Formats: sequence, C-alpha cells, structure tokens
Amino acid sequence: MNTQSVKSLLSVVLGAVALVLALGCAKDKNPIQIENHRPEVRLTSAPIDTSSLYYYSYTVNWVGFDPDGRVDHYLYTLDPQLLAPGQDTVWERTEDNERRLFFKSSERIEEAGGRFIGRDFHVFLIKAVDNQGAAGPYNSRAFYSYTVAPNVRITNPRPGAYVSFVTPSVRISWNGQDPDGVFTTKPVKYKYILLNASSAFPKDLAIQQPDSLRRYYAVYWKENGLAGPWAGWDSTSAETTQVQFTNLTPGTDYVFTVIGFDEAGAYSPLFSFTTNMIILRVGFAAVLGPRITMFNEFFNYTYSTGGYCPTCERSIVKVEVPGNEFINVNWFAEAPPGADIQSYRWALDIEDVFDNTPRTNEGTDLSHWSSPSAGVTSARIGPFQGGEVHLFYIEATDNNGLKSLGILRFTIVVASFEKSMLIVDDTRLRADIGTRGQPCVELPSGPWPSAAEADTFLYAQGGVPWRCYPTGTVTPRGIFAGYDFDTLGTRTGRAELTVPLSTLGKYRHVIWMTDGSGAANDRSGTDPVNPGTALRWMGRRGGVNTLAAYVKQGGKVWTAGGGAAAAVSIGFNDATNDNGTLTFDRNGARGELGPGRFMFDIVKWQSQFQVRKAVANISRSLGRFRSTAQYAGFPERLEAKTPATDPLSVEAPTRRSSSFYQTGVEIEYLSLEHFMIEDVDPNPEQVDEQSTLDTLYRVRASTLQDQQPDSTGTPRWVIMTYYHGPAPKNQTAVHSGFPLYFFKREQCQQLVDQVLQGLWGLTRTGVGPAPARYSAGFTSTQDPAPAAASRRAVPVGAVKPWSIRNARD
Repeated sequence: MNTQSVKSLLSVVLGAVALVLALGCAKDKNPIQIENHRPEVRLTSAPIDTSSLYYYSYTVNWVGFDPDGRVDHYLYTLDPQLLAPGQDTVWERTEDNERRLFFKSSERIEEAGGRFIGRDFHVFLIKAVDNQGAAGPYNSRAFYSYTVAPNVRITNPRPGAYVSFVTPSVRISWNGQDPDGVFTTKPVKYKYILLNASSAFPKDLAIQQPDSLRRYYAVYWKENGLAGPWAGWDSTSAETTQVQFTNLTPGTDYVFTVIGFDEAGAYSPLFSFTTNMIILRVGFAAVLGPRITMFNEFFNYTYSTGGYCPTCERSIVKVEVPGNEFINVNWFAEAPPGADIQSYRWALDIEDVFDNTPRTNEGTDLSHWSSPSAGVTSARIGPFQGGEVHLFYIEATDNNGLKSLGILRFTIVVASFEKSMLIVDDTRLRADIGTRGQPCVELPSGPWPSAAEADTFLYAQGGVPWRCYPTGTVTPRGIFAGYDFDTLGTRTGRAELTVPLSTLGKYRHVIWMTDGSGAANDRSGTDPVNPGTALRWMGRRGGVNTLAAYVKQGGKVWTAGGGAAAAVSIGFNDATNDNGTLTFDRNGARGELGPGRFMFDIVKWQSQFQVRKAVANISRSLGRFRSTAQYAGFPERLEAKTPATDPLSVEAPTRRSSSFYQTGVEIEYLSLEHFMIEDVDPNPEQVDEQSTLDTLYRVRASTLQDQQPDSTGTPRWVIMTYYHGPAPKNQTAVHSGFPLYFFKREQCQQLVDQVLQGLWGLTRTGVGPAPARYSAGFTSTQDPAPAAASRRAVPVGAVKPWSIRNARD
C-alpha cells in the first residue's frame, strides 16, 4: 500500500468519526426528520356508484396498507354531517375489515309493475389510522339504497269500499308484513290516526283522495307547519296490532288509517280503503249482541244472529247425547263489528236466567251462573241417566254491555245394543225409473251400479230368477248375505235427515255407506231427483252428528263408500287449500280437521286427507300384524273387476262392458303421515303407550301428487284404517275410503268377512230361500208400482220392519 492510499483511507475514517461526533453533539438541538408515510385503505366490497340500487342491509369490506408501519384501526362514517367550520364529522372506530351496515331507505318510489320501494341517497367514508396515529386519506362511495316497503291490512272490522258500521266502543285490529326484513318479517312499528270533522286534515278529502293524506303528513309537512313527518299520529310497537277507541259519537263518521315502518324506515306506501284505511260510521250499540257458536264432537251450531230470548223455541238447539258419559260443551261468540267479547258464563238447568245469585261452589252448584270470564269457553257436565232431559245455557257479553243467550236441550239416550247390525244406505246412486202401466222398470243406465244393482251386489240371497231379465238368469249372492242385519235408507224426501241416536243405539254394529257423488251434492233432502246425504246433513254447521255420539257410547262403526269422509267434513272445507284436490287439513283456516270433527275424533284421521277420483292400486299393508288372525284374512289386493273374474252374464246381464268394468273410483286417503299413540294401561299410575290406529290398506295412483313409495316399496297413502282405543271406553272405528262394490267380488267378499268376523266377531250363516215378491232392482208383475220395490223410502228414525235377508232376492 503506498503513502497516498493510506492518507486517503485515514481521511475517510476521520471524516466519518467527525460526522458521528457531530451528530451526537447535535442530537438534542437539530435531529434529522424521517417522514411517516400515511396508511391507505381500499374498498373490496361496497356499492359501486349511484346508477344502481343497493339493498338497505349491506356488508362492506375493505383492506388497509401502511408502507412504513402497520394499520392500527379504521375510522368510518355514513352520511357525514356538515358541522361548524373547523369541526370534523363523527367517525366510528373499528379494527375489523368488514361491517354490516343498515341504510335508511324511506323515500317512496313506485317501480314498474306497481311495486313500492323505499329509497335514499348515502355516502360512505372510511380511512385507515397507523400505529403512529396518523390517518390516511379517506375512500368514499356514493350510492342509493332501497327496501321493499311493508304493507298493513286492517282485519277487524274488515275494510272495504263501503262504510263499516260500528258501536261507540270499537276495537280495530290489523296485521303487517315486511317482505324483505332481515331480523323480522313484521314492521318494527306502526302509526295510526283517527280523522273526524275537526281534524287538521279533512276526513272528506281523505275519503275522496286517500293518497292526499299520505302526502300531507309525509311530504309536505314543512309547508303545513307540522313539527315533523307524521306529526299528530299515534305510535305502537311491533307487538301491538290493535287499538281501542271509546265514547265515539253516534251518528258521526270517522276515517281510521294505519301504516307500518320497516327497519330501513320505509312506510306502508299505498293508502287504500281496501287495506289500511277504513270509514267508520258510529251508531248506537247493536241490539242483538254477540253471535254464539256451541260445539263438541256430536254437534256444531252457530246462531244466525245474537239475541236473548230464554222462552223462544227457536233459541233452543235440540241434541241427543249418550247416557252414562261425561259431556263436553265448547263455545265462542262473535261480537258485533267493532265490539269485543267481555265475558262468558254458563249454567245447567237454571230456573231463572235473570237470577244472578252467585254459585256456592263453582264445581257443584251448576244451577246458578258461573263466574263471568272471557277465558272460560268450555264445560264438562254429566254423566246423566237415559231418558233425562237437561237445559244448558251459555251467556256472552260484549264490551258495550249487550248479551246473547245460547240454549242446548240435551236428551239423554242410553244404547240398548239389542240387535246385531244396521247397514245405513246413505248413497245417492241412480234410482230405478218406472213406466206407468208397465210391469218392469227401465233397464239401468249410467255407471254401474245403479241403486238397485248395488242392493243386489250387497244384499241379495242369490240363486233366484232375475225378473225381467232373460230366462234362466239368476241373482248372485250379495256380499252381506248370511249375516244378521237390518237396513235403513236415508233417501226419505224429508229436509231433516238426521238419523236419531235412539235408532242407531239399538245396534251393536253400524255400517254407513256414502258414495262420492252423493257426498258432493249440497241439495236439500227434499230434492226429488238428487237429494243430499244424511251424513253431509249431520256434519254441516248446525248439524247434530248422531253417528259420532253412537261411537262414543260404545257402538262399533264402519264408514265406507268413497264419500263418507268428505260428506261429514265438507261443511267446514277451506277451499283455499284444495289446489285442485278436495283437501281437509288440520291447519285449515275454517277448522276443517280438528277437535269436534268426526274424522278427527272418531276415525282419528288427524293430519290431512284428500278426496278424488283415481285409477287406484290398493294393496294390503299390515306391518307386524300380517300373520294375526284379526287381520290375516284381508285380501292382498283390491283390484278392478275383469271379464274373467266378474263376467257380465252373472253380475250385470243388461250392461255394456264400458259401464261395468270401470277404471277410476272415488277414493279418500290420508295424504300426510299420522301416528296415534295412546296409553292403553287402565292403571293411571302406569303407562303403556301403543299404537291404536292400524293401517289396513294403502293406495297408489298415477294422478296422486306424490307417487314415491317408502323405503320398502310400499305406497305412502293410507286408504283404510282401524282405530281401537284404550279401555275403559274401547272406542273403535273402521274407515275405508272406497266403495265396497267397485272391486272384484271375491276380494270384496273377503274384505267384508274379515271386518265382520275378524274385527267384530260376527258369524255368517247359510242363505235361505228368497220371497217371491221382491227382485233386485225390477218390479215383479205382482207389484206393478212405477218405482222399484227395492228402493222404497224408509222414514228417518224408523228401521225397516223386516230384515234385509227376507226383503230381496
């Protein structure tokens, strides 16, 4: 290394040392400033611009970056406020990288198609703050948010195009829906107003131009000197959907309007007298009072009007009920429009309904009025002895002090069960048509069977020449031939079709057959061509179902025909859930399948059943009971007739194949799964829960809505069941949702034999000779009446004085 090089290196080292010393000495006087770079933030998910609408609930995402440190937190604000000079807007702090925000959307906008939405303009700002406390530049987005506006509908009194007449004390109820709510599908609050002649906004203008009321309070409130939008309106919470007004002036008109607000601040945009507005005309309190409905599993009666007349015969509802049984009575009442039920009370065999002496004991002193209560809507009375008659009174009072009286007269009937079996023909099959002066009626026409042909199939002794048929034609034996039974026809020509409980109670077993066409007929029993059925008459609103009472007192019943379930239920049908198929659902709005209904209480079909005509494939479905003697005799399948199994020459000599060999049949089937589990141990201290509703047959058809069988390949839909209730009542009921005459004769015979012998323990004896006078559907030369002797009407309440075994051949 040369001298020059060393000098140079030393100079550099000394210079560096001097620089270090200089820096050290100057540390407190003049340090070197190193600039802190501000952080940045970028929006990764956020509204883009103002050309589109964005949902009022929106999740905004962002990421931050600090080139010389780290991002400590973020500051954001929505719709920054313009404050005084030198003041910053209010910022929200967060360490997260996303936030779900709710944007107010209250400006009313009508879209194409008539949909109303709420809209508002918004600005979102966000900035990052680093670990040295420095805030970076903000990032922003401007956009419009929207929400679908909620809707509100007044439910009571019902709004409409006309005036609603109400009492001076009126309660108005409503419900609301928010179709796009995030946390709730109901409005978060309601506002309402009651306009009269002295209101700030003229009620007559509201009636003529409903939307002017909205514009006055929502849009032009500043111009009208109001404190703010909706000033003067009352508010309720989301849970409060009714309001009570009292002391309204009789003879005065009012306009009531209610609106709902959603989470985004949007309000019900459509002001209409069919939804959220109503014109109230106040009159004096209605003079008739509440309208009472009384019901249980035997009857369901609603008075046409309110009223209070303890001595009027028209006020008394006459009902036969089983003896030696407790009787449950249920009730409710509808107050006049705008009024409310204040209380109920009841009494049994009270001497004077105007005697208000209180009971000495609520449980035993039944001949005085019970304590008034709005919550007591049922009573349990009895048991009573046969032949007794009792009067049960229900009083309903509304908040205007008006009262109505309901009266039930119970006649107590104790079943004798002295006879074996009654078959009730409640079908409306085609009757014979006679020609005056001719010995024979016209040949049957239309779908097989006619009424007389059904009689032959069901009851004929068999082996007897078939009159008015080709020589040598003899009748086949009916599927009930050989059993001990009587018959009763319900085609009586009378308006009152109820079969008395005293008649049914003579028999240990009742088979009740109603066909599908008859069940659909709503005509009077007096109609000469196509009268209604007794089961439909007894199952209507206001009807008395003596068949239910019969089962409750220990009688055994088999309902069949393809229309029995529909007939007894159709009076309560809710058409809105039919969807092309007659449907009876437990959740129906009219209570079409529930407590107090025959199919629910007696047959125990308690989920949903449907009725329709179908090409049915019916197969036995016994599960674990397949090998038991009680069920083993049921045929494996029920199949449509064929020429090989049921030849025309034997079954219907004058028929064409097309009318006899049919494919479609009326069926009733459980369309939702249902299990009936009950405690069968009579000891109240022990529990033995078992299934008490057994499936006997299931059905499959190409036209049923759900064709998928279960995992074992068994069709889903149940079409025949057997209910056997626990002791001590041991209530039973068989229901088959199809006619007994549609399928192959051999299979129908097996089915009847298994129910009557396997389930009921009856016996079948030989068939004796038939009397010469009667034929199955055709009048003999010895009895030239124009109508078939086999279809003679039997008065309701009277059993034919002869057994069917001796009536037809």
